[in-house]
Amino acid sequence: MSFLAPQRYDRAQVTVGNYDTLYDALNPAGDIARQHFVEWFSGGTLDSLWTQHTDATASQGWDDSVNGGYKLTSGTTGSDKAAIWFNAIQQYNATGHTLIVVMKPNSTTTGFHQTWMTSRTSMVTVSKGWMIDQRPGNANYHLYNYDTGWSNTDTSVPKDTSYHKWKGTKDSTSIRIWNNDTLQAITTSQLTSDDLAPLCNCQYNTTQTSMNILYLECFNT
Repeated sequence: MSFLAPQRYDRAQVTVGNYDTLYDALNPAGDIARQHFVEWFSGGTLDSLWTQHTDATASQGWDDSVNGGYKLTSGTTGSDKAAIWFNAIQQYNATGHTLIVVMKPNSTTTGFHQTWMTSRTSMVTVSKGWMIDQRPGNANYHLYNYDTGWSNTDTSVPKDTSYHKWKGTKDSTSIRIWNNDTLQAITTSQLTSDDLAPLCNCQYNTTQTSMNILYLECFNT
């Protein structure tokens, strides 16, 4: 039996062709597989590896529409949020990992729409790690990251309500993010030494907002 390697969002060194095993199709020749997670956000039940956090006035669930994926809806007061995360299971290396996400905010004027790689241990603690962020007060999407203080790096991508493919990498010297394969931001400050895990968050600001997620992938490099 042979497998055709799928077209993927990452790992360009994997050649499209016929392989004897799925393992060979997804890993470069001679490479030993590392921690690797893919979520397509399709179907009727969220995988149990995700922990759902939903504050009192917030909600989350499947968006029953074409390319709806999974929808997080903020609360209507305070800092009420809807989020999914790995509940402090941090399997992604502080000095070598990649995150890819396809998501869209549903407002450009209110709310926090965030995809994190984080070491947080609860939903009420400050997050060490880094995130792709769209929020009020910024004209563009931003790279935010935190260790002992915040670092904030602008991109040239204006806020909108369209789906984007974002890719981010972290190693021992920098964090970099790409939008639709164009490099948008680099930072070398506030690089946490904590190992990390994915988290998607939609949080109230002045009015209720929401975000949709179609795809999320992360892996160690």
